[in-house]
Amino acid sequence: GDEKFTGIRLLVDGQEREITTLSELTRFDNIRLQVESEGYDPADHKTIVLKHFKEYIIDANGVSIKQRVEWLSDCELNACYMAMMPPLKDLTDFYYTDVDPTPKAITGDLTVNNCASATLFKINGLEYTMSVPRYPKYDTGNKFLITDNGGNPYNKMYFVVCRGVSVKCTEVWESQTEYIIKNNV
Repeated sequence: GDEKFTGIRLLVDGQEREITTLSELTRFDNIRLQVESEGYDPADHKTIVLKHFKEYIIDANGVSIKQRVEWLSDCELNACYMAMMPPLKDLTDFYYTDVDPTPKAITGDLTVNNCASATLFKINGLEYTMSVPRYPKYDTGNKFLITDNGGNPYNKMYFVVCRGVSVKCTEVWESQTEYIIKNNV
């Protein structure tokens, strides 16, 4: 919530397009949306503490998001999630991971350690897989947080990069997240 958009660029099959002039459906093999923003100190909402670059790549394989965070000042982080997937609850009852393919019910808040991907799904329904093959490495990270989100209408799955970490000015974080939605019927 303390991030301000500073720039956007759209490429359709490698050709730059002006977003505001798109007015008709266009066939494509891939779309790349490059977004730049600045993150502000949540204590004062004025001090820029990071620059954030995101590239969304959409193609027949799914959606991939590459992120780069350049820290502009020292910061204390309570928790950092660089990826989220929020499918509707009526579409997801269970989860499994690449480390343990046994389906388990989504109940309350679940933390799953040391896996590269997790899938939320419904038996004979859709599967929502989030994989994080590249991320900043911290001892308090490398885990998925899966929650049924109380009475809200959707489940959430986050990738936890870290908890309780001090980052230093000039650190650079890079990550990649891959999303795939498929029918498991």
